[in-house]
Amino acid sequence: NPWADIPETPPAPKESNDTSSAGTPFLDKQTALLSTDTGVVKICLDRLNTASDQREILSKLGDAKYAWTHAELQSVHQMLRLFMNETKQSFALMLLRLVVLREPSTANIDKEESQSTEFVADLILQNKLQSMSNRSMAWCVLSNAFGSKQLPSWTSSEDNNQSDKFLQLIDRAVNDCDPSVADALTPTHKALRQSASAFLYNTSRQLTAETNNSGADGNSELNEAIMSILIGCLENLGEENDSTSINRRYMCIGQILKSREFGQTAVGLTKDLGMLDVDMIRSASYDNAVEKVAKEVASLLC
Repeated sequence: NPWADIPETPPAPKESNDTSSAGTPFLDKQTALLSTDTGVVKICLDRLNTASDQREILSKLGDAKYAWTHAELQSVHQMLRLFMNETKQSFALMLLRLVVLREPSTANIDKEESQSTEFVADLILQNKLQSMSNRSMAWCVLSNAFGSKQLPSWTSSEDNNQSDKFLQLIDRAVNDCDPSVADALTPTHKALRQSASAFLYNTSRQLTAETNNSGADGNSELNEAIMSILIGCLENLGEENDSTSINRRYMCIGQILKSREFGQTAVGLTKDLGMLDVDMIRSASYDNAVEKVAKEVASLLC
């Protein structure tokens, strides 16, 4: 599952606007975890057995610099949703993770992209994905979509709160990050945890950015989505043995703890729950990449 191995440290640090802390430089320079590899496009097209006109437009996904029109992207979204209704989910999902990263050259594609991401969310929630690998790919699609753009319209309810479907999706991602299940040591389950934890991290970035307030003191109430992500990432953290998943969960925790809006509230909740503290972090044995993030999380808990 090569698209789950998203680089943890972007080559070009990006200025963060959701923290005033000078003690979290590694967390502050993180950008969204995006899966951008185009090497599988030709293989996917061969396996999808596309018609010549379909192949012509889908092959353009291999060119990250191609200037897409609104009509082309609309067609691609519709095409891949049809493929996912057949027995070709895995290859359609591999391509859709690239489609959600593409921007039209003249107009936005919010409606079609929202339909596609909701379609994938429904596949997850309704247990319609044909394998664990497909579930991992589905999280990769949503992780790319949530990490590269604003949250789609279906994640909000009519009263501007988080929708039930969005909250259910977060709960499912938390469940898929569980390292205590019977097959947790298999490569397919490790890939699933990596993809689901990337989704949670990118979602936490969006939620902390959307609630950012320069006049906030960090003591605002946690919304349900943030609370679910925080507790979910804290739970069973000590049982996780995959360094990529550990790193992403710590990044997610740190993203929430350093929020200007509700960081102090999150720190207080973490301490009250007793699921993670400075001594636990210091006594754990991590590789170098995880240790950098874990130390910064520990500094936020001091």
